[in-house]
Amino acid sequence: MKQDFSRTHKRHKIVTVLLLSSILSLCAGMNLLDAATISVASSLPTDNITPLKQSRASQLPPAIVNAVRSDVSRRTGIARGQLRVVSSSAETWSDTCLGLATPEELCGQMLVEGWRVVVTDGSQKWTYRTDSTGSTVRLEKDKPDNQSGSLPRTLANTVLQTASQRTGLLTSELRIVKSEQMVADGCLGLGGAAEACLEIAQNVWEVTVEAKQQRLVYRIDSNGSQIRLNQEASSISDGSLPKSVSDRVVQFASDQLRLPISQLEITQAQQQTWSNSCLDLQRPEERCMGVITPGWRVTVAVKKGGQLVYHTDDNGTRIRFNQEASRISANFPNAILIPDSELPPPLGQREIFRAITTGGIAGITYQTTLTNEGEVIRVPLGLNNNTTPPPQISRISRQQLQRFQQVLQRAKFSQFNHLQFPAPPGSADYFSITLTSKEGTTRYVDIAQDQLPESLQSVIQAWNQIAN
Repeated sequence: MKQDFSRTHKRHKIVTVLLLSSILSLCAGMNLLDAATISVASSLPTDNITPLKQSRASQLPPAIVNAVRSDVSRRTGIARGQLRVVSSSAETWSDTCLGLATPEELCGQMLVEGWRVVVTDGSQKWTYRTDSTGSTVRLEKDKPDNQSGSLPRTLANTVLQTASQRTGLLTSELRIVKSEQMVADGCLGLGGAAEACLEIAQNVWEVTVEAKQQRLVYRIDSNGSQIRLNQEASSISDGSLPKSVSDRVVQFASDQLRLPISQLEITQAQQQTWSNSCLDLQRPEERCMGVITPGWRVTVAVKKGGQLVYHTDDNGTRIRFNQEASRISANFPNAILIPDSELPPPLGQREIFRAITTGGIAGITYQTTLTNEGEVIRVPLGLNNNTTPPPQISRISRQQLQRFQQVLQRAKFSQFNHLQFPAPPGSADYFSITLTSKEGTTRYVDIAQDQLPESLQSVIQAWNQIAN
């Protein structure tokens, strides 16, 4: 028994020694490791020691970068390769919605490790929150930090395609040089005079496109469903105006002014979308169909001075004169055009000059005509009864007739063709006189006779001596 106990006791001692040796060895190794760590740490500059969170932020995983770039590209259409990360930091979010929950959203209340990442395309910035893998990505703001010039790519493409159709150029030949947001009504602030626009305040974009020698300014709503050309802000040549439309407009102007086509030239043409079948030039008591009508706004220059503006449909079968936008004569800026419907018939073969006087309190209209034989014939017009009084006829000498013809020639009466000089605003009880010679027709009112061009006044004075 003593021998067995002795052997057992020796074995226990051996095991105890081995265990103690192992423990001492392990402790020694740990002390050596700590010493090495302290040695290395003490050899490094203290300003290079970074907290764990900052060290992690400098190691943004590529998966996070790709997820953020993909979301920006999806929202704006900007190529992923044009986006770069400008800053990032490791974060711990308070819930599974990364602290950006919407009012209707239920989020898990738990800590979520992730990242805050800021990316840019060089002109604007987006700030994102993600989880640790990039499977959850959220934009901190609905709009980039700098909204100016941040036109969404989908809207930019719509504008470029519209400009391409307008100019006939490839979209690669066009360049957006400016874009800015503004608030406008339902017609984007570009409604026609007769157009009913929704009285709403919506955010729209005004986009300027350079197209070789042209500048086109468009307005487009935020979802791209409506786009209009801002014609006043644009500078467009007539290079894309179809020849069939061009020919019809010039012929229309020639007939209206009774001038040869050689005296007319199209200087500008802008593609338009009119709000009704009257091309946004509805006449009094006229009923127009409220249908969108694509067409053109064409400016015709008169070589002797002035410019006329016309509205047409897409193929030029419908043409209307925009009198308010026209500058009839460079020499007579206050003159307006006599509507075709109000022009009197041309003179007869024997007739040299004619005056039609209408208006006044009684509303009497009468016509006085001078023949090549020196006869002055005065006839009442538009009487309400069935009786027609005989014309009043008088005669002037041949010398008087020749002197009057010389006055017409010196005054260059043709320069007043189709022009009327309206009454001052607020005027009443005046006579309107329409004068017609072989060279054209003009109209004026008696109460503003002293404000007419001097050459026209000389004609009127010479005529009154004959007619009276």
